[in-house]
Amino acid sequence: MLDSLACVLLATLLQTATDTPPEIDGTELPSVRLEVPDNHGGLNLFQFSPDGTLLAGATGVGTMTSDGVSETFGGEVLLWDPVAGSISKVFGAHRTTPTTLAFSADGARLLSYSREDHNARLWSVPDGRLIADVSLGGPGSRKQPPVLSPDGSTVLHLAERTLELGKGIEVSYLVEAWHLEEGRRLWTRSVEEPTAQLDVWFDISPDGKSVALSSVKILWAAVGEEARGAYLEGAHELLSLESGTPIWSVPLDLRSSKRRHPGKQLLFTPDGSGVLMVDRETMHHYAVADGSPVGEPIDLEADESVEGIHFSADGDHFMVTRFFDRSLEVRRFPSGEERFRVAFDFPAKLNDPGPAPDLRRVAGRIGFSDPAVIDLASGFAANPE
Repeated sequence: MLDSLACVLLATLLQTATDTPPEIDGTELPSVRLEVPDNHGGLNLFQFSPDGTLLAGATGVGTMTSDGVSETFGGEVLLWDPVAGSISKVFGAHRTTPTTLAFSADGARLLSYSREDHNARLWSVPDGRLIADVSLGGPGSRKQPPVLSPDGSTVLHLAERTLELGKGIEVSYLVEAWHLEEGRRLWTRSVEEPTAQLDVWFDISPDGKSVALSSVKILWAAVGEEARGAYLEGAHELLSLESGTPIWSVPLDLRSSKRRHPGKQLLFTPDGSGVLMVDRETMHHYAVADGSPVGEPIDLEADESVEGIHFSADGDHFMVTRFFDRSLEVRRFPSGEERFRVAFDFPAKLNDPGPAPDLRRVAGRIGFSDPAVIDLASGFAANPE
């Protein structure tokens, strides 16, 4: 009887241990240090190429003054060999710090963009040639970065303006699609009222034909020295990338406390069949065919710390990066089940994480150290399929 009870308890403990996803100390994982330029104003924006063989990054713009003479440096776009850690190519420098990098689906083109001067540049990856240099409407949004189409020809961009209400606030108001090589604006959507905001999140479909867009119109008013906004109409939509024409539109009920509007991110599933809307603690799945809900929302933990979602190329897993608890986790899709978590004890933090297409590596800076590529393979091995 006691032996049987002991066996049951042991089996229960083993099952519990198996069901609990492992937590890994990120500072103990194998890593490759990345070569850095001699002069730069910080390193950020780590972005792997679609095949994982290249890693792009950008340096911040800085200024040094000596004997009354000022020298500006940085703003370069770099390519690394992520295995060796060496710089393989340096593209031309932006005038202000780049804030977005994106590869085309075939890895042959690279977009670099700076929100401060809203300058977008399109580079040929094989030879470093500058294909296009376009000044978009701006300045760019801090919340929604530009998105490059899979063929590398078109970019979606959200611009901000300052409303002189109270102490002044920055609000988004203009979403536009640009054909980069032709330097031509394809279409725009904006608010014309002087105190209106068009709050928008968007993504381009994997086939490059459509745009998923979630938008809310907000009307601002001055209340003493503060500005207060009132929600007006809103909608989830699927648009034609070429023309901006709606394919379908689902209105948002803004009176509901459970309105399904993302607070962090909107993205397509890698197979293009669904649209995912992410807030600070939940991810909702909608069908591309008609905008209808798919399954139950995925609980990302109710601590409002979600910073971003990154999918594996095959769509089987996604990575959640967080800003409060200095961690990232890999989860299965569509169940949302956590596979493993990588933690960085205070004061360490993984800054500007950029995962590889298979999520088995991630580039970034731990604390204030030089950038590195961190090997996550042990996490997958610790909790196999």
